[in-house]
Amino acid sequence: MFENSIPNIPIVFSALKQSHPSTVYVDDLDSPRKALLHMEFRNYVCYAGESDSDFLASALCMIRAKTPAELFWSASEDGWQPPLGFESIENILAYFEHPQSVEFYEMLYQNRSDDRQILPIDEHLFNRCAWRTTMCSIYGDFDRFHKAAFGFVLCDGDQPVSESYAAFLGPGIAEIGIVTHNDF
Repeated sequence: MFENSIPNIPIVFSALKQSHPSTVYVDDLDSPRKALLHMEFRNYVCYAGESDSDFLASALCMIRAKTPAELFWSASEDGWQPPLGFESIENILAYFEHPQSVEFYEMLYQNRSDDRQILPIDEHLFNRCAWRTTMCSIYGDFDRFHKAAFGFVLCDGDQPVSESYAAFLGPGIAEIGIVTHNDF
């Protein structure tokens, strides 16, 4: 039911794989036609399936009784809109194939003369990363992060400079995030 046209689809697929805490609400357990996915990370809520304001309002009331929520939905051909209190979030999604081989980028990187190196995020680096708190809010700790996601750190000597994460993985897609430390 959740299609690639939904904004932030990698986080949806990651949640459906149970990589991070989430709850799915459906209209029928045996043959669902509508679903609402509530992800604890930032309280994202994604809606899929047939347009049904009553089902959506009911499920959202259950979620909002516990926590605020931000709703994402695909554009509907019939002009359906979510209940009051939720705004459309415009997203432009683009998925690109890797434009060059890994060897091309390694060659560019190896021609550097400074003390910088790219390292996979291990537990030691994870504890020094700027987005450690964010990754822990999603996965809880390094072990759960390492099982469900991955990342790399550009270090200048032993100082992290920039971090890149594939924090949410789906079938053949990933949501990539990059942060560069303020000093750099």
